[in-house]
Amino acid sequence: QARGDRLVSRQPFNLPESGPIVGLPGTLRPVKGHHFLFKAIPSILERVPDCLFAVTGAIDSQFARDIVKQIQEGPLAGRVLFTGRINDMVPFYHACDVCCVPSLSESFGRAAIECFATRTPVVVTSVGGLKEIVRDGSNGLLVQYGDEMALADAIVSLLTDSQRANGLVEQAVLEAKERYTESVYFERIATVIDEALALSKSHSEKS
Repeated sequence: QARGDRLVSRQPFNLPESGPIVGLPGTLRPVKGHHFLFKAIPSILERVPDCLFAVTGAIDSQFARDIVKQIQEGPLAGRVLFTGRINDMVPFYHACDVCCVPSLSESFGRAAIECFATRTPVVVTSVGGLKEIVRDGSNGLLVQYGDEMALADAIVSLLTDSQRANGLVEQAVLEAKERYTESVYFERIATVIDEALALSKSHSEKS
């Protein structure tokens, strides 16, 4: 999918028209690693002073309310913006220059695939399903959870090196089409079912 107009994409979320934006898609839960990214932000701002950070997710839990209060009353006030729940994530991805998925753990990693499909450069932690989806330096960037400087360096590299970011995006788009479309998904399910039926038939014939 082609990138939507940056200005138009930012308007529904009240994001500024100019300046780089790093997005953190997902829900506001401890496992999503928000504090990991927040600790890396000062180092990012040293090198990209006009950068802002947009965080999605409903503010409907004590953790969510606490994290919003912490940001609004701390040194990152005005730098980290909370969008609330978003039903259609595509415009959000198009509004961002880079997305970060800094999870402590992740069973699958859908947000990374959504970044692939929307042509959004992505930095993720090397955990769970994310490390199976993102190949460092090929279709995105991987960092170890807790390594704040590595996370900052990865994000800054994509914000400041458009050639590198575009190269990762082009590979990511190819893989999204080859591995994560609806038709490919159903083909994989059909293959698994066929293999299970064949195995069951083989066992029945032997017994």
